[in-house]
Amino acid sequence: MKNKSISRFERRFMRYDFAARRAPLVLVVLGVFSAVLVYFLTGIRMDNSIDVFFVQNDPNLQFYNEYRERFGTEEFFLICLAKDDAFSQETMDLVRDLSGKLEGFEELEQVESLAKVYDIWKKAREEGGIAHDLETFREDTLNSPFYVGLLVSETGRDSAIMAQLSPKGMADRPALVEKIKSLVAETIPKERTVYLAGPATFNYELNRLSRQSARTFYPLIVVAGAILLWAILRSLSMMLAVWVAVIASVVWGLGAMVAAGKSLNVVTSALPPILLVSTISYSLHLLLEYRRQLSMHTDKRHAIACALDMVSIPCLLSAVTTSIGFGSLVVSHVGPVIDLGLFAALAVLGGYVAVVFGLAALIALIPAPKNWRLKEHEEAGAAEKSGGWYFGFKENWRGARWPIILAGLLYTAISGWYASKVFFEANPFEFFPPESEFSERLHYLQDHLTGLSRMEVQVKRKDGAELLNLKDLKQVNEAAEKLREIKSITKVITAADFVMEGRRSRSLGDESAYQLPRREIQLRQTVEGILNDIQKKRMETYFAEDHTYTKITLNSLSMGSRGYGRLLGEIDEALKETLGEEFEYRVTGLVPLVDSSQAYMVQSQIQSIVLAIAAIALTFVILLKSLRLTILGLLPNLIPILGTFGFMGFIEMPLDVATIMVASVSLGIVVDNTIHFLFRYKRYLRKEGRMKAAIDTLRTSGQAIAIAGFINCLGFGVLIFSGFRPMRNFGTLVSLTMLGALIGATVLLPALLITLGPASKKEKETVAPTK
Repeated sequence: MKNKSISRFERRFMRYDFAARRAPLVLVVLGVFSAVLVYFLTGIRMDNSIDVFFVQNDPNLQFYNEYRERFGTEEFFLICLAKDDAFSQETMDLVRDLSGKLEGFEELEQVESLAKVYDIWKKAREEGGIAHDLETFREDTLNSPFYVGLLVSETGRDSAIMAQLSPKGMADRPALVEKIKSLVAETIPKERTVYLAGPATFNYELNRLSRQSARTFYPLIVVAGAILLWAILRSLSMMLAVWVAVIASVVWGLGAMVAAGKSLNVVTSALPPILLVSTISYSLHLLLEYRRQLSMHTDKRHAIACALDMVSIPCLLSAVTTSIGFGSLVVSHVGPVIDLGLFAALAVLGGYVAVVFGLAALIALIPAPKNWRLKEHEEAGAAEKSGGWYFGFKENWRGARWPIILAGLLYTAISGWYASKVFFEANPFEFFPPESEFSERLHYLQDHLTGLSRMEVQVKRKDGAELLNLKDLKQVNEAAEKLREIKSITKVITAADFVMEGRRSRSLGDESAYQLPRREIQLRQTVEGILNDIQKKRMETYFAEDHTYTKITLNSLSMGSRGYGRLLGEIDEALKETLGEEFEYRVTGLVPLVDSSQAYMVQSQIQSIVLAIAAIALTFVILLKSLRLTILGLLPNLIPILGTFGFMGFIEMPLDVATIMVASVSLGIVVDNTIHFLFRYKRYLRKEGRMKAAIDTLRTSGQAIAIAGFINCLGFGVLIFSGFRPMRNFGTLVSLTMLGALIGATVLLPALLITLGPASKKEKETVAPTK
């Protein structure tokens, strides 16, 4: 039973005094919890496998898995000895040695190379008593439509080893790349130019660049944050206390993610900066209020309790709305986006706990800085001075409010116009800087050898009949010829190509023999007698289920999502025109999967932002108990987001896997300043008019709002220095949104409240007698 002799203030004091009163216990509990998550954190890993971005309930993915069960994976690994003579004895020996060793890898299958083709060609010539020198092989091979653009370049300077990934190779692509890189270093002289390519190398390079960028911009964030905190707090002990809270929140967030079996990738690597800026923001609100309270209370515990009384509720509401903003990402169909939303939502709440309990306990044990114990009149003067440019409006708010509102309307209209021009265009190959080694490799191989994006077309007869017959092979080959006319397709292979190459090689390189036979018996003779064992085995991989299914392999240039969309449309038109009504066909592979995943992503992010706005609006209504204040409070946060999309439309920056999350991420963070402003504004509005309430709110919390907003800009702005383009764009856009939201919270919001906000009780009482 409560002691009624205890006053309401004393009960509130005891509630907010807990962290200071029980500081050692609080720190021990939080320390043990952190130690457990540090243990999990030691197992953190980077995984940018393209598989993690697929939509698990996508019908295209289900078909792709069925295709792989039927034909095996289409993922390839390419090793190119470039910029030399592919037909020299030295190159042949190196390629033969390397490809022979690769055949022993369990992670690879169907290893093909020019050296292997030469050995088969040479053996056939020896048996027929025909000349078999390398120059003759060069001439014969460069006249082959089958091998050029597959195992050798048109110029004869580039020789390729091509292999398919086995299920074991797909299980850990980065490990496979490391293994192959080591083998290449042991086998190929350093002076030779060797390029590795394929989806596995993309995965490997993406991981490497992500780690490299993290090593660059994470320290930058820490250094920039430390400098800024020192400039604001002027106390080393308080600055270190803030960093303890920040490190705790980051450890909790990442540790929980690893404990749940998740890994870092291009999306979830945004989690540490998000936790850093949110935790610093909560810390500053607490410490700046604590400094203000020290000027009025000699007892440190009393000052901490009063500071918590002023900021813990708005900080909690800020944490809740931020969690709602991130939590809205769970409606996404893409795994990494869901992971970011879920763990950011939980970790932001953890950051709140780290501040109101952990940081409060720490400052209770740390002596209060002497320069913080100002007298009340000195504190008031300092606060007035710290208000800076806010108080330039003190005497002119009434006259400035309409120009501010009209400027906001004009900005909204212009932003909306340019935002309508924003388009979605994701090109993973542009994640890398143009001058990077990966980009150099990509462009060289596509210019001199073949396209590195692969698609497969599964084909079957509607009546389920076998396809290994002359009539059907001719029709499939006709479709392949039509596909070769598409500009961005660099290589097309069907089962018919093996038959035609077998006939050409049997005729000693006669180009006119590169065609299908005219009669069925000639086809059977070719398959049984002309194709060597390796070619015959390879051709069989183009059939499945007793020859009732076949496939067409396509290599294309790497491009953005819109380019792939157009390409898939051209492929469909070509197949529809040539295969007619007798066949069923479907395009599959990584490219169509990425294309469909991106469509899902756009749809889910629209749902996410709508859900976030609705949930945050509901939170505002509960908090403010006023629909009008809710609308006025949301506008300064939504307008900057619209402005950011308008900026993207103006500079023609497309939405991609990273920038599409800007709205949901920004909205959850930028409402923090609005909540702190409205929480104090409502307190002042109980006793004062709207004008004075707005000015007093800026006087007492304007500094904390401005500094927190600036830290948000800085925290994400440091990502601009990342060499990883998605993170750089993400950081730029979120920083721009934060800056707009800061102006909205300190300029537009006061103008809206003074002009359109509900009148205070005092104002109503003043107006009542005149009525």
